[in-house]
Amino acid sequence: MDALSRDKPWTLSGVSSGPAYRHIARQLAEDIRSGRYKPGDRLPPHRILADRLGVAIATVSRAYAELSRIGLTSGEQGRGTFVRRAPYRPSMEAIPEPEPSGEIDLSINQPAVSPKHAAALDAALQTLSGERAIGTRRNLLSYQPSAGQLRHREAAVQWLEELGVSVPPDAVVLASGIQHAVMIACASAFRPGDILLTEALTNPSFRALASLFRLRIAGVAMDREGLLPEALERACREQGPTGLYCMPSLQNPTGAVMSEERRAQIADIAARYHLTVLENAAYDPLLPDPPVSLRNLLVDRGVRTFYVSALSKVVAAGIRIAYVVPPSDFAPQVASAVFATTTMAPQIMAEIASRWIADGTVADLIAWQRAEALARRAIVADRLPGLIDAETPACNHLWLPLPEPWRADQIIALARRRGLLLAPPETFTVGQSPTPQAVRMSLGAARDHEALAIGAETLSDILEGAPLLPYSLT
Repeated sequence: MDALSRDKPWTLSGVSSGPAYRHIARQLAEDIRSGRYKPGDRLPPHRILADRLGVAIATVSRAYAELSRIGLTSGEQGRGTFVRRAPYRPSMEAIPEPEPSGEIDLSINQPAVSPKHAAALDAALQTLSGERAIGTRRNLLSYQPSAGQLRHREAAVQWLEELGVSVPPDAVVLASGIQHAVMIACASAFRPGDILLTEALTNPSFRALASLFRLRIAGVAMDREGLLPEALERACREQGPTGLYCMPSLQNPTGAVMSEERRAQIADIAARYHLTVLENAAYDPLLPDPPVSLRNLLVDRGVRTFYVSALSKVVAAGIRIAYVVPPSDFAPQVASAVFATTTMAPQIMAEIASRWIADGTVADLIAWQRAEALARRAIVADRLPGLIDAETPACNHLWLPLPEPWRADQIIALARRRGLLLAPPETFTVGQSPTPQAVRMSLGAARDHEALAIGAETLSDILEGAPLLPYSLT
């Protein structure tokens, strides 16, 4: 039976203190425990209960999330929230940690995690602790070559082969995550004062690296496929750049994916102007059939290319292992950059990554990640219709252009007041490129579907209101 069909007279009148969502959760919990709502009953839809109580939809969503957290209800995607049919007594390990200070932080871009990840890590650690792994453990506790152990680079070859990049083990250098991979590539390929072209919107971590190495970066105009060839050629003519840094697949922050035709055009320009190309392929594994890499289009044309790939953006952020494929004559320099910065990649992480690649765990986790990205995208699309580009493939981040006359700084400030953190556009804007009125939402950062739904509903509630006049947020 639908719990909404009962006469439920309670309201929020008379509540003197405390967040409204906690008051709603407390009253519903009392009704469930008293038997007013029976096991299997469906609680009122979020919007209907919000209208009845005169609160925001996000407030009801937070109340329902709290009921789920303490084990009184369960949510079924597309059907609603139901009272559990049997008592739920989770172990302490199963209880999710609450969001710090009640915040939902969707500003940090990372893949989602699940019990599958925990089970895979448990299995890997148990194997490493077994008697037959004594020799392996000894290696993990010792210094290893800065480029990585041979068997770890052999696993990298298997990983890269799935992405269409075929190289021998000695052509790969291990790094401590994607940021470190880009860092050692920059340290090997460029010098202070060099001009690098990149997308007009690029990931903040690269902007930080460019500043660290005193590189000058210039933004190139984009469209839904990423870099515009005519804009890139104009920048090459006018600025005399040394190199190009770009993310052709599921670009951060826009999610753009270059078509193979566009990649061929970009490769032609890079070859004509003798650019050193640094290709960040962090998100390529999320595409079921990744397009040809820029590296493959350029490697036989005498163009220096650095191709970087990693597990940290598509498997789990804590698996800090990445792979760098530099030009053949640059491998020693890249290995030297590893030695100068971290001596070697973390050996335990390299071992776990290699085992997961070999036994199919990585493929399984990436398949889950693709499905989860689609599910999370659907949650946001349902609550923010019209803001999501339906033609952009699903990934762990969404670029949300804001409707007129909203300004991004208004949205960011209002969302922060309501406990929702989003990434502002100026953190991605390169140089003198125009700053768009948009925000980036990280789907994988939400601890679960309910938290993501609350975040999306909070943003929806804000957008349904009237924009404030500029600078009136104090």
